[in-house]
Amino acid sequence: MRTHDESLSEVFAELIRGVGGAPVTQALELLTRRSVDLLGVSSAGILVADFRGAYRILASSDEQGDFAEFFQALEREGPAVEVVGSGRALTVDLNLADGRWPSFTPAARGAGIAWVHALPISLDSMTVGALILFRLNTGGGVPDHALSEVLCGLVSIALAQERPARRAERLTERIQQILNDRGRIEQVKGIIAAHMGVPPAQAYSVLIHHARAHDVLIVQVAGDVIGGRTDPLAMIAAWRENAE
Repeated sequence: MRTHDESLSEVFAELIRGVGGAPVTQALELLTRRSVDLLGVSSAGILVADFRGAYRILASSDEQGDFAEFFQALEREGPAVEVVGSGRALTVDLNLADGRWPSFTPAARGAGIAWVHALPISLDSMTVGALILFRLNTGGGVPDHALSEVLCGLVSIALAQERPARRAERLTERIQQILNDRGRIEQVKGIIAAHMGVPPAQAYSVLIHHARAHDVLIVQVAGDVIGGRTDPLAMIAAWRENAE
C-alpha cells in the first residue's frame, strides 16, 4: 500500500510533467482537478485579469450547467476580483456575504456553493489572477497553506514561461488560446446535446465520463470529437451503458 507521501509525490510529479510539457489549457485543467484532490474542497477554478482589465475564467474542475451564471458573476465581482486587487488570500462564508458581493453571492449559493477560499497568482511580483477553491458546506478549515502556495506557483509557471519583455503579450495570447479551447468544449457539448435531445448542461456529463474512462482531459476529448477522431454517438452509448 502506498503511503500518503508517496501518493503526494506521484501527484506532484504528474503536475510538473503537465505544466512542463502539456498545452497550457490542459495544464490548468489538470491543476484545478488536483487542487480538489489535494486540498479537500468540492471544486476549483482559475481566473486571471487580461490586458484590458477584464476577468476571465481559464479553467475549472467542474463545469456543470448550473455553474454558468455563477461563473459569469465570478468574472464581474467576488473573491477572485478582490484577491487580484489586494494581492492577499481570503476566506468567506457565503451565507454572510450578500452585502459584500451582491451579484456573486446569490449566484454561488444557487450553484450550491457555501464557502470560498481564494489565493493570488503572481507573475513578476504582480498579482494577475487567483486560484479559487469552493466547498458545498461552510467550515472545514482553510486548506493546507504550503500545498496551496505550491499549486499557485505551478499555475504561474504554466501561464508564463517567457522572457519578461514578452510576458504580457504572451499572457494575452495564452488567455485567448484557453478561451478558444473552452469554446470547443461548448461546441461539443452542443453536438452531444443535439444527439441526445437534452440541455448542454446534461450533455457535459457525457464529456466528463469519456474523459475519466480514458484518463484524458476534457479539452482533449473536445478536440478529438471536432477532429473526427472520436464518435460522439459512441460516447453517448458508453455513458448510457455506465448509467444503467
